[in-house]
Amino acid sequence: MVLSNAWVRSVVPSRPAAGYFTLKNETGKDRKIVSAASPDCGMLMLHLSKHNGNEHMEMVDSVDVPAGGSVSFAPGGYHLMCVQPSEQVKPGNVVQMTLAFDDGGTLTADFKVRNAKGE
Repeated sequence: MVLSNAWVRSVVPSRPAAGYFTLKNETGKDRKIVSAASPDCGMLMLHLSKHNGNEHMEMVDSVDVPAGGSVSFAPGGYHLMCVQPSEQVKPGNVVQMTLAFDDGGTLTADFKVRNAKGE
């Protein structure tokens, strides 16, 4: 599993922040992201933004990462919802986030914190 383009959008300190990345599955086995965690988030959840007349978000139990394929967590789609972010979650800083998979494996990466514009 190769994680790239990892970043967090922080809009207002102490308000939820969103994590984005691309995850490539270079194995021959389908995998699922089943949870996420970070010492800088009180809770880190898998979320999906939906657009069906009204934009809303919903928590998802897992995200498929097909064998030989990839999944993108990006604005307007899948994202990590960081609830109760620590003071570390502010533009210019880096926070660690860990993804957990259905086979018991984990992947930890550094996520650069950016502002509301993604800069």
